[in-house]
Amino acid sequence: MKNQLFTLFLLFFLLSFGCQNAEKPSTTADTPPENQAQQRAAQKLELPGLPQEMRDKLFYECDYIDLIFYQQNFSMSLNEKPSIEQIIAIVSADPATYFSACQASGRAFFQSKGRVITEADVHFSDNNCAYFVFMENGKPAYANNMNESGVSLFKSYLMQGAQIQQQH
Repeated sequence: MKNQLFTLFLLFFLLSFGCQNAEKPSTTADTPPENQAQQRAAQKLELPGLPQEMRDKLFYECDYIDLIFYQQNFSMSLNEKPSIEQIIAIVSADPATYFSACQASGRAFFQSKGRVITEADVHFSDNNCAYFVFMENGKPAYANNMNESGVSLFKSYLMQGAQIQQQH
């Protein structure tokens, strides 16, 4: 009898607190248009651009880059200096505005002699997302736009990845 009362009390307790938190989250469809603009503005994060010292370090010391693409489920490894310099050159000196609505499409690992110098989320899509978010201690620290040649390069990478997937 004690066990049944305890079980009944526990069930009542869990249900009463579980129902309080079951409110429907608001969606942008429920939000007036003037508040939608405010929400979008709240979802952007201004980060400084990658410091010139780090850009120089990448250019002179980086000897290997791994690019891992999420949606296309493929990766690329670059170990030839001209290819590495091409990737580093597409990172514009201009800081980028980081929008949380623009999801990372991949990650780049910049390495020197087997050690990761830095890593960056690659934000690239048809929604005007073309920038890198460099990490520091696992958190976004710097954001740089991708220049026009970078946009073309990443479009070609994604087309190559799609072709490879179709062949398999």
